[in-house]
Amino acid sequence: HFSRTIGESSDGLTARHESISLKEYHQGKGVGAQLTASVFDAYRDAGIAKVKTDAASTGTDAMNGAYTWAVAGFDWDPDDSKTLDKMHDIGNRILRSDPDSALGQALVDTTGDNLADSPTPLDIALDPTGGNVLKGGAGNLVWPGVYYPSGDQREPITNPARERPGLDLITPP
Repeated sequence: HFSRTIGESSDGLTARHESISLKEYHQGKGVGAQLTASVFDAYRDAGIAKVKTDAASTGTDAMNGAYTWAVAGFDWDPDDSKTLDKMHDIGNRILRSDPDSALGQALVDTTGDNLADSPTPLDIALDPTGGNVLKGGAGNLVWPGVYYPSGDQREPITNPARERPGLDLITPP
């Protein structure tokens, strides 16, 4: 199941992912990563300037978008008024599990002035505590995400070795 809308914005064409789901027997086999790579290629070819989503997780395997979209390269949506509150919420959830977490503290300390220097959602996904939070391990979670098909994503602060299967499929050119 894949539901999206495409429309004009001040930045050009914008796609909005409303809902994407895979049947359980397709999960964990790279199908989602391949689908995402194909869709992002099509967006790039069609001149889509950005893709937006509300990345959500419920703590079940059935809905783990907060983690999945972070791994896919979505970043914080700077145009969404909820972004800072959601970043602070994720930071506080990390700090509840690991009070000494520099990642959690960096998220809590993020302001509108230093958003571009904050940890990326991928940084959070790659952190053991942060990854658990994004998967819904600390309860339901939603964060506003944006992806730029042209490849204008920020590099994660952690600059991971990218050992996750399928992650190379969705790295922009």
